Order: sequence, then structure tokens, then C-alpha cells
Amino acid sequence: MNNLISVIIPVYNVENYLVECIESVLQQTYKNLEIVLVDDGSTDNSGAICDEYKDKDPRITVLHQNNGGLSNARNVGMEYAHGEYIGFVDSDDFIHPQMYELLYAAIHKEQTDVAICREFAFFEKEELPTVQSYSITEETFETANRQEYCKKFLEAFTGPTTWAWNKLYKKECLEGVRFVEGKRMEDIRFASDVVKNIEKAVWIPERLYFYRQRQGSIMNSGNPRIVLEHGEALIHSYHALKMCGDETFQKEYWKNIANRLAGLEADAYKHGYEAERKELRGLSKQFYKEKLGNLGIKVALVRYFPYIYYLMK
Repeated sequence: MNNLISVIIPVYNVENYLVECIESVLQQTYKNLEIVLVDDGSTDNSGAICDEYKDKDPRITVLHQNNGGLSNARNVGMEYAHGEYIGFVDSDDFIHPQMYELLYAAIHKEQTDVAICREFAFFEKEELPTVQSYSITEETFETANRQEYCKKFLEAFTGPTTWAWNKLYKKECLEGVRFVEGKRMEDIRFASDVVKNIEKAVWIPERLYFYRQRQGSIMNSGNPRIVLEHGEALIHSYHALKMCGDETFQKEYWKNIANRLAGLEADAYKHGYEAERKELRGLSKQFYKEKLGNLGIKVALVRYFPYIYYLMK
């Protein structure tokens, strides 16, 4: 029998989307699943929906708890999980029927610690692509060692490398790594912390995860603190990953984070988040002191005139 995959789904007030999410996991072509629904103190009908599905399928476990936030719910699910492999699905999203079959095939064939697929991000009422069947085409797998994996953070920093939900992890490579609770942008911190346990990774090109972007979600909440917490997460990731490569990688990585901090400060200024902009400015000044080598005029601009630098970029 194939190895057990634990799929962790944190649930909070998503009654309009939860059935679609759970059904997409139940319909996976990879059947040896443990589905862990963590009801994080929902005040709508989400908890009852979880219990209804638990009675329908023995693979489902429901954990009810007081509201602790997304990171806490994921951590609770990780502590419970029994599988040799772990995946995450957000409860307002859904997945392709072959997602875990293909990720498992890639991780098993290439003997890696993590397998990663592409995503399809969509807004409400947007027309979605027709679901098609995929054959396992091993020649399309792309593998990377730890240093090569770290370089992916430069290619698409907030993209496929840093998300938690488009991956299948070996459980052992998550030992000692948990989501930071009480902070948003938790995926960036988690993804950079887990790198120390990843010797080899594999990518598959298919878009298998359907990421719903909606008003009311964390990323679209309009909360000004997310600007500051995003900056904190970026700086955290730099310290976690800067030793992955040589001086050239470290310099490029520093510039990558500097660009993003400048952009965040510009966004805070544009939206009138003055208190958060000042806090971010203080964090950024400490970060800019760690510049590597002579980066010249760019460092001066990003350090003293971030908004001008951002507009130039």
C-alpha cells in the first residue's frame, strides 16, 4: 500500500466554501489519506459541516478548538498527523483530483524531501479552467538540491516556493519546524525555516491547487498590520536562508529583500498607514546595515529614499 498522506485543513467560518474543499480532497485518486479538519472556533456552520463529513468517511478526523488562528490550527493538525507525508489545504480553496497522486509520484521517484506543484489563483465568479487528467511524465520533473532550492526564493519570492499548500512534505523534514503563531505571512517564515531540513526538492509543472482570493481573507483584510508583519517575515527569511549560498547569492538575496521592504514602505505611505510605516522604517534600517559588499547608489536610495526607489523599480 502507498504511504499514508495526512492532509491538514484549518477551518474558520468558511461554510460557503468548505464542502467544495473537502469534496476535492475526498475525490483524490490517491486514496491512502488521513484528512485532519481543525475547526478553529468557527461561529458559523463550518464545525457542523466538518462533523457531517466525519460521519461519512472514516479517513476524516475533526478537531474542535477555541479560536487560535491559522498558524495554531495548522500546528495542532501537525501534532496530530500520523502520515509519513504531510500536505496542507486552506478551507476556502480546492485541489485537482490528481494533486496528491502526482506529488507523491514525484517525491517517490526522485527520492526528495518535498514535491511542489503550480497553482491557479482566481477571484470570485471567475471562470476556471476545465479539469483535465494528467499522465505522470517523469521527464518534466525538475529537481534541486538545497542551494538550488534557496535560489527559487529569488525567482518568485512570494510564489510557489513560499506557500505551504502546494506541496507534499516528508513528515520527518518538518521536525522542529512550526508556523509562527500570532503573525500573518506565516508561510514565508515556515518555508524559510524548513529549508534547513530539505536536502532535495522536486517540482512538477501542472497547476493542481486552486487558490481562491476573496474579500475577508487574511491577505485581503485591509489590516495595516499586515504590511509590518510582511516586512518582519521577509527579514526573518533572509536570516534563515542567507547561509544557503555563496557571497553572490547572499548579495542578490539581500537586494531582493531590500526591494520588497521598499515596496512595503511605499504601500504603507500610499494607504496612510503612518504608524506601521514608521515601525517598518525602523526594522528596515537595521536590515540595511547588513548590506554585503559595495552596492552603491541603490543602497543609498533604498535606505534613505525607499519611495523614490520603489517608483524607479
